[in-house]
Amino acid sequence: MGVLSIDLIGRIGDQLFILERESPKKTAVTYMLVAQILFSIMYTMIGFLREEYTTLQILYFRILYSFILNTNFCKGKNLEIYVSNGKALKLLILRGALGASSMILMFASFEYMNLSDCVVINNLSPIWTNVMAIFLLGEKFQKKAVVCFVLGFSGVVFMSRPSFLFGDVNSQDTKNENNNQLLGSIIAFLGSVSVAYMTIILKKLTSIFKCHNAVQQQYSYIVTIFSTASLLLIYKQAQFDILNTRFLALGFGLSFIGWIAQLLFSRSFSIEDTSLIAPISYVNTFITFLVDIYIFNSHIEITSIIGSILIILGSLGVII
Repeated sequence: MGVLSIDLIGRIGDQLFILERESPKKTAVTYMLVAQILFSIMYTMIGFLREEYTTLQILYFRILYSFILNTNFCKGKNLEIYVSNGKALKLLILRGALGASSMILMFASFEYMNLSDCVVINNLSPIWTNVMAIFLLGEKFQKKAVVCFVLGFSGVVFMSRPSFLFGDVNSQDTKNENNNQLLGSIIAFLGSVSVAYMTIILKKLTSIFKCHNAVQQQYSYIVTIFSTASLLLIYKQAQFDILNTRFLALGFGLSFIGWIAQLLFSRSFSIEDTSLIAPISYVNTFITFLVDIYIFNSHIEITSIIGSILIILGSLGVII
C-alpha cells in the first residue's frame, strides 16, 4: 500500500512538472496556496495532540514518519541522497541543520502560546531574508528595509506583550497551563530567523546545484530526528504511548500532510520569484486565527491582532 502511494505521488509529480513548464507562475501560486492550507490543517492536528503530548513528542513522530515517506519517494524517483559535490554537500548539511532548528523552535513555541500567534511571528522570515541577503548575497541596501524591520519588530513586541509594557500577561484566562507569551514569542522569533537563512540556502541549492527538493528535505529530516531524539532523552520525555489510536491517526495524518506541504512550499520558491509567492503564505495566518477562535475557543488579544498587522505589513513591504 505504501509503495503504491509513493508510486502514485511520483506519477502525479511527473504531471505537475509538465504544468510547471507550460505555466510556471500559475503552478507556483497553486503550490503555495495548497501548501498553506495543508500547513493549517497540520497545525490544527498539533493543537489537538498537544492536549496529551508534548510538542517534542509530536515533532519526533511527525519527522520519523515523514522521513520514511521521503526515503521511499527518493528511491522511487532514483534520487541520490549523497551528493559528491563538496560545496553542495556542505550547503545540504547546513540546510538540514537550519531546517531542524526551525522545526524544533516552531513546535516548541506551540507549547507556550496560541497557534495563530506562533504562525504570525514565524512569518517574520521575509524580513530576515532581506536583511541577510544584504550581507550574504551582496544585495543593495534599501531604506525601506529599515522601515519594514521596525514594523516587524514592533509587531513582535505587541505579540509577546512583555510585562513591563502590558502588565502580567500570564494571568489571562487560558486552557494552556504552560502559557508564556513572552517565551513563546522569543522561540518563534528565533525560528523565523532559521527559516529565513534556510530560504537563502534553498535558493542556492536549487538554482546553482539543481538539488531536488526531496533530497534537501531528507537532510532536514535526518538532522531533526537525531536532534529531537536527543532532546526527548534530555527532558525525559522519551516514554509516551504511541499505540494510542487517536495519536496514531492524527500523527500519521499530520506527517503525511506536512511532508506534502513542505514539498509544495519548497518547489514554489524554486520556480517563481519570492515577490510573487511569499505573500500567499499569509493565507495560513488567517486560517489559523479562525482555527484558534472557532475550533480551540482560544481568547485572541487585541495586541495579537495589532502585532499581526504590523508583522504582515513589514513582511509585505520587503517582498513587494
